[in-house]
Amino acid sequence: MDITGSEGAAFENTYSTNKVVKLKPLAYEEVASVKLFGDWLLRIKFTYTIKNFGKGSAAPKSMSAKPSGVNTADVPQLITASHEIFEFFPYDIMPLDAIRRKLKES
Repeated sequence: MDITGSEGAAFENTYSTNKVVKLKPLAYEEVASVKLFGDWLLRIKFTYTIKNFGKGSAAPKSMSAKPSGVNTADVPQLITASHEIFEFFPYDIMPLDAIRRKLKES
């Protein structure tokens, strides 16, 4: 990540304008915090390299395994049923417990 050329912007806890981070596969991680101050102008560049899972770091089995227990002939019926269940279902604002109860009812 590079913020060279920005005005009124700095990475948190460093004076550098470049930051290099190596991420673990399938991880969610905060890589940088940018502080803006005054009349700021942010110019940011990202570069990345995606490496294949090598011999020493194989992909998790959950990624490589095929879904089990789903017959492809049942997919259209499952889609229709899910439309009927979720048509007026406010799952985006409901607590997780309420969603689980609603699914058990159906």
